[in-house]
Amino acid sequence: MKYLVRFILPTLLVCLSTVRADVEESAISTEQIAKDADLQETPFTLVARFDAFAPAKFSKGEIDHQKLQFQQGEASLNAVVYYDRLNEEGLAVGVGYTYNKIAWDQNPFFDQKNFNAANVLLTGFSKRLPDWDWKAQIIYTLNADYPNFDDYSTWDLLLWGRYTYSCLTGIHLGFYAQTGMKADRVVPVLGFDWQFSRDWKLNAVFPMKMSLVYTFDPHWHTLVAVRFFSARCRVGSSHPLARGIVEYRNVGIEWALKYEWDPYITADAHIGYSTGGRLKISNRNHNHATHLKFDGAPYMGAMLNFNF
Repeated sequence: MKYLVRFILPTLLVCLSTVRADVEESAISTEQIAKDADLQETPFTLVARFDAFAPAKFSKGEIDHQKLQFQQGEASLNAVVYYDRLNEEGLAVGVGYTYNKIAWDQNPFFDQKNFNAANVLLTGFSKRLPDWDWKAQIIYTLNADYPNFDDYSTWDLLLWGRYTYSCLTGIHLGFYAQTGMKADRVVPVLGFDWQFSRDWKLNAVFPMKMSLVYTFDPHWHTLVAVRFFSARCRVGSSHPLARGIVEYRNVGIEWALKYEWDPYITADAHIGYSTGGRLKISNRNHNHATHLKFDGAPYMGAMLNFNF
């Protein structure tokens, strides 16, 4: 385990820095929707998650006495509108809501602390190709506080494939892309999963699923995971930095207790500690950016996936 933390985590951080990419947690729901469609007769899936961080001190000398607080919550309701059981292939549509709190009391750039957004999701999945499990997702997000389609909307695109290398191992590849608000990024999806014993499984799929899972009961699991947190928002025109763009990025290492009752409920509660992150604030054209680093902080949260 020490080797995984000392080697894999620094490697991921270097990759994130190189491609300047962040991944929103909502994209991970693709895997759960595809899995649930294979098992359930009812077509609806409710996904909800919330995380809250303790205030983190800024690392920069002149503001190291100031603190940044971050919270993130999201919920979506998805419905499978087409399903081909023979090829385990289907299409789901959904609507969702995302909340971000980026609170910095002495912020000279903008006064807004709470950011709300509405989402529309389109998800596809297929096992038509032998030994392959493919998932794709498109998420359109519109700022609910300033519903301007030109300046306040974004697109997130995911293509994620798993190749069954053996009965115990899968190889993953694909890409995750973001566009909108002049903040375009692409990051590869690469890695593997390995069921190396009856009770232990390693998921090393960057950046979608990084965890070591121990199953001690048919319904209960405990895991250690690496998770990427991110938010990108635009403020209004009345702030000092009119229509400025704020981007939050952080990485957390967490422990979770997870419950599964197939095919109806998946839920977890988790606690973790972030490694320290970065706040990027730029003008409306995504130029003249100010980069601020902040220290690590503890966080806690929960997730619920309910099928009906």
